[in-house]
Amino acid sequence: MRLAVEQIADQLCYTIDGSFDRSIDVDSEDETAQKLALLVNAVLDAARRAVLDIERQNVRALAAQRRLEKLATALEQTGDVILITDRRGRIEYVNPAFEAVTGYSRQEVLGRNARFLAARQDNPALYRQAGRVLLSGRTWKGRVKERRKDGLLIEADVTISPVLSPDGEIVNFVTVKRDVTQQHEAEARLRRAHKTLKLILQKSPFGVALIDRERRFNWVNDKVLKMMGFEDPRQVLGRHCREVLCLERKQPCPFGEERSALLSGKILENVEDHFRSRDGRKIPVLKSAMVIQLGGEELVLETFIDITERKQMERDLGQARKLEAIGQLAAGIAHEINTPTQFVGDNIRFLHDAFPDLLALAERCREVVAQLSSVPGEASATLAATLREALEAADSEYLSEEVPRAIEQALEGVDRVSKIVRAMKEFSHPSTTKTRIDLNHAIESTITVARSEWKYVADLTTDLDPELPPVPCVPAELNQTILNLLVNAAHAIADKLGEGASQKGTISISTRRVGPWAEVRITDSGTGIPEAIRERIFDPFFTTKEVGKGTGQGLAIAHNAIVGKHQGTLECESVEGQGTTFIIRLPLDAGDDESDVAHD
Repeated sequence: MRLAVEQIADQLCYTIDGSFDRSIDVDSEDETAQKLALLVNAVLDAARRAVLDIERQNVRALAAQRRLEKLATALEQTGDVILITDRRGRIEYVNPAFEAVTGYSRQEVLGRNARFLAARQDNPALYRQAGRVLLSGRTWKGRVKERRKDGLLIEADVTISPVLSPDGEIVNFVTVKRDVTQQHEAEARLRRAHKTLKLILQKSPFGVALIDRERRFNWVNDKVLKMMGFEDPRQVLGRHCREVLCLERKQPCPFGEERSALLSGKILENVEDHFRSRDGRKIPVLKSAMVIQLGGEELVLETFIDITERKQMERDLGQARKLEAIGQLAAGIAHEINTPTQFVGDNIRFLHDAFPDLLALAERCREVVAQLSSVPGEASATLAATLREALEAADSEYLSEEVPRAIEQALEGVDRVSKIVRAMKEFSHPSTTKTRIDLNHAIESTITVARSEWKYVADLTTDLDPELPPVPCVPAELNQTILNLLVNAAHAIADKLGEGASQKGTISISTRRVGPWAEVRITDSGTGIPEAIRERIFDPFFTTKEVGKGTGQGLAIAHNAIVGKHQGTLECESVEGQGTTFIIRLPLDAGDDESDVAHD
């Protein structure tokens, strides 16, 4: 027995030194010793469990301590104000952000009731409502005004949460504040700016509209309503732009046609378009468009200006330019008309002078015939001789030959005058709409009007395709373009030949159909255009002529008429020193009913 107890004591000491990780083992068969060993093992198991529990608690305590350290670091470094009070509102903790925002140090506020910060006079009912919510154990959120140490008021978004004990009692209040003074002021400024901007857009002299993805009106200003003929925005908002602006289904919708380009980020500026108002009037507009984000929605912002008056001024200016061109051609045209008029007058005067002789001859012939009928046959020979003498004196052969020629020339002169006058009338007609015309006839009329410009320096030939179909265009614009190119060709040839030249250059005009285009080529044998300036020849006011001989507007007007107003092309091929060819291509398919295609 004594030996067994000594073994148990030795093993127990060894086990205690080894952190209770071994059990007691007794070799003795003594029942008391075995019971003692079992008892010791039970104690060792309890001790082992106690040690493990202590180790686990130490690990949890260490983890909790680390979490508290991280939380403390976060509280110290956060930009939001953190304020912890006891259940009576006395301040127990504030972070550095509190000091920065309020101007108070920790030493100045610890132990004081947090109520001293509140500007209660601002909204006392708000604080009473917050108190009721917090005392019921719930979190309260709101925006309050508080007073800084320097007396200034600040505005803050506040969240106050109660901290409850295990038995449900309020222990502390944790307050998180974010200073939104500058944000609130910025929001107020933004609201005022939005209000001002909306007022400006509402009273803007140009139209403004917002259109959503379905091409429906989201907002319009007063100018849009006035242009479209509506009185109330409710008549427009929510409706599709085609329904509002395009009363005829064949007309394209002026809003949204460039949608894919806009969605890719492109900004459309000063695009000419048109729509029809409520009463059916066609209104030309200058449109700009861009995609904007508004309230999380993607909208198209359209701005457009009614350019009806401008278009009328352009038409008036075009007519004035045409009249100016006619004025510049007036001397040559007067000469053209004067020449046929002169020989018409000469021939008519000739007929006037010759006519009395014809009357006298006819009278003598009647007398002779009367006498021959009453005299014997012998005397008839004498009378016949007298008749022949009278005919010879009147030079009847000459009259019979020259009078028809004089009449023919007179008629030819009259026809030429009529042709010139008719060409002038067609050239100066103030047409404003597209119509399908005989392109060849228009070119021939312009050639006639400009004859005084080219006939002294060039021989002009034409090769006009008789199978060319009618071409949709504005006749006045086309005539002006052909005239400008003809005058330029004549001037280029004159510059090449020099003054007093006995030879002439050549101008050729041809027409033909090239696929969907009607093509006009005007070729001259003039000086040609230097390669260095070819890219600038269509620029307004660019000219190589001497001062007083050119305005630089002719080719610019031609380019605007063909490219801008007819959606055609105007190209130039030139070899310096040999000549130039201008190539006009006009679409044969205008894309619209020819009776309803606006000049603008």
